[in-house]
Amino acid sequence: MALDASVTANAIEASQGAAVIYNCVNADITRWLDLLPPLYESMLSAAVQHHAKYVVMDNLYMYGPVKEPMTEDLPYRPNGPKSTLRGKLAEDILRAHAEGKVDAVLVRASDFFGPYVENALISRSTLLAMKAGKRFPTIGNLDAKHTFSYMPDVAAALEICGENPLAIGKVWHVPSLPAISVREFLKNFGDEFGVTPKPMNANRFMLNILGVFNPMMKSLKETLYQWESDYVMDSTQFQTTFGLRPTPMKLAVQETIRSL
Repeated sequence: MALDASVTANAIEASQGAAVIYNCVNADITRWLDLLPPLYESMLSAAVQHHAKYVVMDNLYMYGPVKEPMTEDLPYRPNGPKSTLRGKLAEDILRAHAEGKVDAVLVRASDFFGPYVENALISRSTLLAMKAGKRFPTIGNLDAKHTFSYMPDVAAALEICGENPLAIGKVWHVPSLPAISVREFLKNFGDEFGVTPKPMNANRFMLNILGVFNPMMKSLKETLYQWESDYVMDSTQFQTTFGLRPTPMKLAVQETIRSL
């Protein structure tokens, strides 16, 4: 059903009878500070009301700029309002769990790619442009290593965390392939298409200029560090505990392309 999930009564009604509530919502990044708190509060209230497990699709913003691989026990080092907010939302959920109000799980992934993924570095529109030999937008340092999370692996991890008691009360990183440079990541798709990718890359200076006119570009400056240097997420803990391995890159690329 379509509804405003930030209204607690709506969230409670929509999840009536649910054994597990999966919070996979997001919002326009330029409005996170306004939209995310009431959404998260209402869905947490629904999970408490129904005594349902609460599985939250989370991200890596709260870790802030890091040089080491990100593990589940890494301290939060937010560097701006959006990363501070993501950390607070996560802490609120884990606190509710610790107080015995709800059985909660946080599932964190890096940047998405896969079939039907939009609003990402590798989106449907990006792939169609690449296939046609056209230029497409990218940001940051193309030679920096980056972890990418394949959407079917994300879904599988969420399901496991909703069903397996071992997951409850913890933070988990979605099984993801070893980090590679953004340039190499793009090349995997270009090789399948038989083309050479033509990224149209924007650095911090260009984003500063574009941000004067475009709120989305301005908001990206806070987290541009994720693309300027190595950004590596470690998912060993999930793989070891639950035996879920990330989909091989070649297969993930082929399945993504078949969805176009």
